Amino acid sequence: MLQILALKFGNMKIVCSPSRYAKTLGGLSDKHKTAISKNGFGGMLHMKPITLRRIMLVKVAHRYIVDKQMFSLCDAEIPMTPLDVHRIMGLPVDGNDIAVDEKTKISEALFFKYKSQKLGENYITPKALEHGITTSQVPDDDFIRQFVLYTIGVILAPTTKDHVDSKYLAFVEKVSEIPKYNWGQFTLSNLLSCVQNFKIEKNANLQGNLALLQVSATFLLCINFPSALYMIVSVLHTSHCVEQFLS
Repeated sequence: MLQILALKFGNMKIVCSPSRYAKTLGGLSDKHKTAISKNGFGGMLHMKPITLRRIMLVKVAHRYIVDKQMFSLCDAEIPMTPLDVHRIMGLPVDGNDIAVDEKTKISEALFFKYKSQKLGENYITPKALEHGITTSQVPDDDFIRQFVLYTIGVILAPTTKDHVDSKYLAFVEKVSEIPKYNWGQFTLSNLLSCVQNFKIEKNANLQGNLALLQVSATFLLCINFPSALYMIVSVLHTSHCVEQFLS
């Protein structure tokens, strides 16, 4: 079974990158980190440079029960809740919904300000945002906007495309409104939608907040099966022990 999964998903493209994110945030000044905390993302400053395990993630995704929105782990059906997201990532789990659709209006001024300056790249890339974040001298509104967009593109709702949907500009345009959004529910809903698409439509790549999926699987096992805690506590370093419960 492992060999089959390895052959099929061993080269699966993963855009979600806790290591990249942790490295970027680790180089920020205290004043920049304080600004991040004031805007509701303080928990993200504790992101660890964990390694995402493709086979483990695929196994967990295959155990998702679509109609119940639960995961089948150790013969039990366990939901992943906004409270779990808050406990793991420290994101707010109340506030205004983040709904992106065709009617979402974006600021062209902000788009051209944050998009890639590389020839031929007419979109907002994580690399361009990363440059804006790491070269920021003052934690002003531009820094916060770019930080949130970067967080969306690298952790909260990454896709296999190397850019951040410009429609998210609508939710960062007014910086004072950023802490009022339900970012925890946003990333959870996006992740479950990605897992559903991966399982039903048999997409080649699993997208979404895979850091949350990997750590949540461990967290849920620890909470619901305390006797397994000793064996799975090392998930931040290896997934082999967790895979014993997913085989």
